Amino acid sequence: MSEQQSFRKSERPRNDLLGDGVYALGVLTGVLISLSLYLGIQVFSSLLSRDELIDILPSVTAFLVALVSLQISFRALTEQRRMRQAGVDPVLIAHLAKDEMYPLVLSLNISNVGAGAAINVKAQLEGNIPAGRSDFLDRIRTSDFFNNRRPLAAILQNQTVPHWMGTGPDLFGSDAPIAPFSISLTYEDIEGSKYYSTHELNILEFENANANEPADTKIFRELEKIRKLLEKRRK
Repeated sequence: MSEQQSFRKSERPRNDLLGDGVYALGVLTGVLISLSLYLGIQVFSSLLSRDELIDILPSVTAFLVALVSLQISFRALTEQRRMRQAGVDPVLIAHLAKDEMYPLVLSLNISNVGAGAAINVKAQLEGNIPAGRSDFLDRIRTSDFFNNRRPLAAILQNQTVPHWMGTGPDLFGSDAPIAPFSISLTYEDIEGSKYYSTHELNILEFENANANEPADTKIFRELEKIRKLLEKRRK
């Protein structure tokens, strides 16, 4: 599978005509105003006397100022709309990670790193994942969720949904590691806008990763031993 960057598309319509080209917008406005003044003076000078032209000049100036103010207000409204949308804009990513308690185990995570909840989340597994390498991996390969048959109702902001794939020996294997594969995600925000993204995953990122247990896990294991020992003595 060829390497590709993760991408994200949205079906939400964009109302900003010139994007972030504030400077270009100002230049265009200045040119239009100058052209309008020039043409207006040429037309009115042929129809009106000098005194009459001086009398209507304040009205023309006020009209042009109102036109510029309207344009500025429209842009401010657009920016406010974009800021409000950013507050409900989810961003889902599919990525590999080591389990916090068991670093030898790799998991396939769906994480929401955006500012709002993602709802009606669907996933499609793309790539050749061999059967029998891991029970957890077989469940992912055949699951309804990763075959776009059963969506998740919601993934809240800063929430991660993990799926264990297996241990390092299971996934890397004695001959060769599993090949890179992709996860395609489809989801919506609370306003109904749809998003699409594709993420290529490669377990070789963790080929030389440290798999030592964290201190919390070691403490947990020792406490479990003590608990079992106390239970035996009570019996």
